[in-house]
Amino acid sequence: MSNIKENLLKNNNYKCFNCGCDVSFSNSSIDHIIPLSKGGTNNEDNLVLLCNKCNILKADKILNSMNMSPLTSSAVKL
Repeated sequence: MSNIKENLLKNNNYKCFNCGCDVSFSNSSIDHIIPLSKGGTNNEDNLVLLCNKCNILKADKILNSMNMSPLTSSAVKL
């Protein structure tokens, strides 16, 4: 899994896929664009790297449906 995480870090220029903040190996998480519980797969094209805050906020939502409010978006960037 660490090779996948390194690839995702490099492919997204060490930025969170959702909010764009800087991430590293230790402060990011691999997440499913479409959660497994909603029919997603473990294929690499369904995986993104999120900062830990975005990962917590996303929970089991589909990534495009997060619809974070401006207040939540501001909190994520802190």
